[in-house]
Amino acid sequence: MGLTVQAEEYFMTTEDELAARGRIVTDYAQAKARLAGLENEARRLSEKFGLLEQQLRYPHRITAIPDLRFLDAQNVERLIKDLQQTNNEKLNLQQKLKAIGVDVSD
Repeated sequence: MGLTVQAEEYFMTTEDELAARGRIVTDYAQAKARLAGLENEARRLSEKFGLLEQQLRYPHRITAIPDLRFLDAQNVERLIKDLQQTNNEKLNLQQKLKAIGVDVSD
């Protein structure tokens, strides 16, 4: 029968514990950076949708055919899922950091 997570943590050396904490900090920083990139992509996409909405609402103002290549439903769905997953990962890592006494309030 294997050791429980708590038992394994109990038998960790100080070096192992510091390495584990370092991995959590690194993973959190990477998730935070990845989320920021995804949020920027979502913002750009939202601006394109806003422009399209204006063109549809006021067709008499259209001076050229709009570029609709951004309207790929699979890419939009993937972006939304990535945003949700990355945000959940960041929040989970934030809780782990809080549990080990590291404040990462955003």
